[in-house]
Order: sequence, then structure tokens, then C-alpha cells
Amino acid sequence: MSENEPTPEGDASTERAAGVLRVARALIDAAAGWGLWLALIGLIPGLTAWAWRREGAASVLDNALTAGDRRAALAWGAASLVVITGLYALSFARARRSSSSSSSSSSSSSSSSSSSSSSSPLGFAAHARALHRFTWVLLLLPLTLIISSKGHITKRPWLVLSSVMALGVGLGVLAYRARALPAVARALEGVKRSSAARQLCGLLALVSVGLAGLGMIQMGLRRHAAMMSNTYDLGIFANIVWNSSQGRPLACSFLDSGTHMSEHFDPIMVLLAPLSWLPTSISESLIVLQIVCLCLGAWPLYKLGARTLGHAVYGLWLVLLYVLYPPLQANALWDFHSLSLAIPLLVWFGYVAVEPRGSALGLRVLAPLVLLLLTREELALVVALYGVALARGGLGVDEARSLLARRGLLILAIAALYFVSVYLVIAPGAGISAHAGRYANLLPDAGEGVGLSSLLAAVVANPAYVVSFALTSDKVAYTIALLLPLLLLPLAAPRWLLPAALGLAFTALATSDPVSDLYFHYTSLLFPVLFVAAPRGVARAQAVHGALGLAPGPLRAGLCCGALAASLAFTTAFGVFSPVGQFRAGFKPIPAEVERSTQVRRAWVQEVLAVLPHDASLAVSGYIGPLAAARPRVHHYPRERYSSETSGEVDYLLVWTGELRKQGRARFRALEASGSYTRLAARSGVVLLRHVDAGREIAPLLGPLPP
Repeated sequence: MSENEPTPEGDASTERAAGVLRVARALIDAAAGWGLWLALIGLIPGLTAWAWRREGAASVLDNALTAGDRRAALAWGAASLVVITGLYALSFARARRSSSSSSSSSSSSSSSSSSSSSSSPLGFAAHARALHRFTWVLLLLPLTLIISSKGHITKRPWLVLSSVMALGVGLGVLAYRARALPAVARALEGVKRSSAARQLCGLLALVSVGLAGLGMIQMGLRRHAAMMSNTYDLGIFANIVWNSSQGRPLACSFLDSGTHMSEHFDPIMVLLAPLSWLPTSISESLIVLQIVCLCLGAWPLYKLGARTLGHAVYGLWLVLLYVLYPPLQANALWDFHSLSLAIPLLVWFGYVAVEPRGSALGLRVLAPLVLLLLTREELALVVALYGVALARGGLGVDEARSLLARRGLLILAIAALYFVSVYLVIAPGAGISAHAGRYANLLPDAGEGVGLSSLLAAVVANPAYVVSFALTSDKVAYTIALLLPLLLLPLAAPRWLLPAALGLAFTALATSDPVSDLYFHYTSLLFPVLFVAAPRGVARAQAVHGALGLAPGPLRAGLCCGALAASLAFTTAFGVFSPVGQFRAGFKPIPAEVERSTQVRRAWVQEVLAVLPHDASLAVSGYIGPLAAARPRVHHYPRERYSSETSGEVDYLLVWTGELRKQGRARFRALEASGSYTRLAARSGVVLLRHVDAGREIAPLLGPLPP
């Protein structure tokens, strides 16, 4: 043996040093790598569960914890860590047994080598890292505290919106990785070919819409019974329906002009005149009708999702996003508005207009097109933008695209002609001209001569101010909030976002706060377009999967599951079906029950209305308006002068003083003290006055007043 030749003792020493180094590396890797992630993944579920176990999450998020609270939280976290680590160990043991079984047919030497590598610390580390690819989503659990904290929802909306986005993206990534597993892919492929699965998707969509619809009908009628619906706007539309049934189309005595055409042109309300023949009140019928119509919008969305993405499960997916969407719920429950009827019509039109079959303008396209034009004047512009989007495909490229382009040009021509006719001839005072106050900042001189042309002139003349005014924090948050439940998917299909340009411009330029509020009906110009674009956004992302370096099937699953997760998180924070959601129908939340005092007040008001002469002029306060809408001369109190009445005054006043503000109550007391009116009856804060002018012919009461 030469002196340079290694000795057995040296080899052993070197091997021991290498072993120590491997162990040290493994320990460092565990402390700073997979072990650290395991500790976090293990602790978070327990800490979150402890927070949920407390009475609400507010004290946890505000850090209002005692030393005992912190010890309890750490105990829950430690217990969770033990459980998660144990599950990791069981998974590793199972994987090792599976590996041993698969290698039993190999040679004894390879079997020995496999066994040695499986039992090493690095074997468990690699297995833990593989599990981390899926279990890391447990780190998102604390975000559920944020989206369910009422204080954070109202005071820190950006934090809530960020949490919703993180949950959607996180669960989308999880779904992508799960769908990429060969076993999962094989199982889903078998389900995809099953006709029973398609039928089940249709059934689940129907049940989801039915349950949501029934729930909203119950809430809407409860809200109405609690006297929370108002003259503006349920009373106005109920009066329009009643007058239309009497041969006075679109007449409305609540408005000084006597007709709704001074505000908007919505002849579809004339088609609802038969509602006045039903045994229920017109107001209740309109509430139910609005919810039913909105639920019907799920049908074209189901067809659109299934057709665009290739399976009925994507139709179910789009329907679930729809019924969970808080702006839809607000449109269903915030009084009644003709604009809300456009929601199902827009998704119907968005579905049939892009079908490359049939004639350029067949009945399938004409039916929703005509109904949309009849719904309200500005919808002609939305329809025209759909025509532009269709025509952008270009003529003569191929038969299908040529058909869509011709259809788009025809739709554009019809919509433009209709809008010009309404704006210049039929109802020149409707729309922007009637609501100049909504653009007070943009048009400080909005008192006279305000119209579409003056609004456009203001935008072009001062674009810097327009941009700064449009990009305020509240408006940006509003726009993002509309997109978040859809995981921003419509942005991947920009061509089909063009019809939302009108609603976006309306929101950007308006001064009125409700215009950029999720809980008012103005969202109806925007979100139907977003829903029509969402499945096309998924298809577009799938079409460019190669550039993204992602597999198409898992990508589609990840996007859809992520959107569903974001929608569930968003509706938890803002939806009507959430026990912790900050939902409002307009200005106020839905009451959990109707108070006894309100029941007494409402019953008394209805008894008084029953004995008031039907043809007498009557002014009512806002929350009484929907109950008194089916009368020819009913007016809104207060008014300085009731212009449609010859004397400018009314025969009777029925006012709930509890809904008046301090100045309004003082004004009402002054009116009663003036001697022009005498009090006939009062109960539960509602007062009935009668005019005392001796020269005035006032029809007598039809019976005794209720006590």
C-alpha cells in the first residue's frame, strides 16, 4: 500500500463527514424550506378555526386579544400542526408501501436501492414538497375572516376585494394542478362522456335558480310588507302599469309631467298592463315578475356556457356565478325598475346574436332585439355596440363570419335609427336631459339645455378633468368589484366588452353616488355584458394556452373553479344569502322580519285607502306610494305645487311622519297649522288630512275611517 493510497480508517472518516453534511443540509432544508412550509400549513388551520370559534372575527382582526386568548390560539395551532404532520406522515408511508409493491418484481439489488432511498430523510422531504403543491392553499384560510368581517367589508373594501381575488386565484391554481393529475384527468374524461352527467348539470342548474328565485321572492315581498319599498321607484312603475291598463299608456300621476316619457321611454311597461287584472296588488306583482324575469336570464347563460366551453357542466358553472352575483340580487330586490328587465334580455341577445347559423336577422335575434329596444331608450346604444362588435369580424372572410358581420351591420342600423327617433321625435326630453343632476360636477350649469350633445361637449372640452373624475377610488373599486366574482375573465375577451362601454361611461361621468354602487339597478347596463363575455374569456385563454405554457384542459378547469371560488367569497362578503354579508337593496338591508308595529301601520294605511274616494286627488309620502299606486290622481308628497291639479293642491294628504326628516316634519306641522287642511285621523305616525277650502268640491269618504 503506497502512502498516498487512502486507508480504510480515512474512508470511514470521510463517509462520516459526508453523512454529517447530508444531515446538516437536510436539517437546514427542513428549517428554511419544506419544514417551514409544513409548519405554516399545519398552524394556519388551527389558528383560523380558533378565530372562527370566537363570537365573530372582529376582535381577532382588531387584535383585541388577551394573554389567555393568545395561548388558546397557539394551542389550537399546535394541535392542527400535529394533525397535519401526521397526515403528511401517513401519506408518505402509503407512498412508500406503494413504491415497494411496484418494485417487488424488480431485481433484489434495485429493490434494496429503492428501499434505501425511500427511507432516507430526503425521501420524506421530496414527498412533503409534492404535497405542498396542493396543501399551500390552507394558508389562505385567514382570508375567510376578512371577507366575513362586517367592519372590514364597510371600512376597508380594498382589503376585502384583494382577499376575494387571492382566494379565487389560489383555488384556481389548486384546481389546475389537480386536473393535471393523470388519475383525475381519466376520471373526469369518463364523467364528461356520460349523458347522465349532462342531465344532472341541467337539473342542478334548474334547482339552483329555483331556490334562489324563491328565496328572493320571499325577501322582496317581506321588504314590501315592511313598508321599505318607495314611490321612487316601485310606486311610479305600479302607477304606470295601472294607467296603461286604463288606456293611458305610460301615464304617471306621481310625476309632474303626468307621463313617464318625460323621464324615460320604456314602452315595455305597457305590455305589463295585464298585471292590474290579477287579484294581488300591482306592486306585489311587479316585485315577483322582476325576480322571475331575472331568473329566466339563467337559461341563455346555461346554453352559452355549455356551447362555448363544450360541456353542460360549464353551463351549470355560469348559472351558479349568476345566482350568486350580488348586483343581480340587488336588481331583484331594489323596488322595481324597467332597466332591470334588460338583464335577461341582454344575456339572451348576447347568446343568440353570435350564433353563426340561420338568417342574418331571423326571429331568434329579432325577438330579444325588439324587447330590448322597448325596455328603455339607452339600451338602443348597447344593442348598437353589440352590432359593432359583430361587424368587426369583417365581411367576406368566411361564411360564418360574413353572416355575423352582416347581422351586426343590420343590428347597428336598426338600433341607431330607433335611438335617433326616440331622442329627436318620440321622447326628446327623456334620458340625459331629464337627469342632468347626475352630472352636476361635469356640468355645473346643468339647469338649462342639457342633453347628450352638451355632455359630449363637456367631455371633449376638458378630458383631463374627465379622466381624474372617472378614476376616483370609489369608481375604480366599483368596476373591479363587478369583475372580481368572474375572476376578471371577461377582460380576456375584449371584443365582447364593447357593449359595456355605455354603462362604463355612464358610471365614469356621473356624480350621483348610487350610479357607482353595487346595490342599485344601474349595474344592469354592465354585468350582463360581463357574463356573456366570461365564457368567451375562458375559451380565449384556452386558445392561447401554448403561449402561456399551460395545458388547455387543466387551464379551463382552473379558471372556472377559480371564478367559482371568487364568486363564493364575494357573495359571502356582499351577497343577500350570506349571514355575514353587507347586502343592501338600494339604501337599506332586507329586514329579517316585519315588526308588529309596521304590520299595524300598514294595515291601517290600507284601510284608510279603501275608504278614500277613488277619483279624489291624494298626495302620499314615499313609503305609502306603492300601496296607493292604483289611483288616477295620486301624487308624491312633498311638492310645492301639484301641477296636474287645477288649484295646485290636493283633496287629501296621507303622510307617514316617521319617514320625514327634521325639516320635513317641521314643514308638515306648519302645513297642518296653516288651516288649509284638517286632520281626519292618525295612527302609528301616519296622518290623514283633508283640504278645508269651502269652495272646493271634495268627494266624501266611502265609509267610516278605521280607529
